[in-house]
Amino acid sequence: MKKIKNKVSKFMAISMIMLVALSSFAFAEGTLKDIEQSSSYAMEPIRELAVKNVIKGDENGYFRPHNTVRRGEMITMIVRALEVDTYDLPEEATFKDVPTDHWAFKYVEAAHRDGIVNGISA
Repeated sequence: MKKIKNKVSKFMAISMIMLVALSSFAFAEGTLKDIEQSSSYAMEPIRELAVKNVIKGDENGYFRPHNTVRRGEMITMIVRALEVDTYDLPEEATFKDVPTDHWAFKYVEAAHRDGIVNGISA
């Protein structure tokens, strides 16, 4: 129970930081080349989340602070922030829109497995 409370506390703290500090962005692996395009009040929390590998730049190293955060990106940030294990996943996708070759598959499946997100397979 304590482990779950700790994860919930971490989730709430990270969620508040993201809601207040991050308007939106795209990501994948890389560095945050265009972080200066973020609001000045958001830069330090963004850097802290990047150091903790909660957020990452896209494949070209751009943060893209004005892009809309998509479901897979948000789930990935939550899974990383909560340090959810992304191993021991199903061989078949639970959701049709996140097949096994989708970049966010391991994050979506881990979040679903641990009851963080639900959805409709169709």
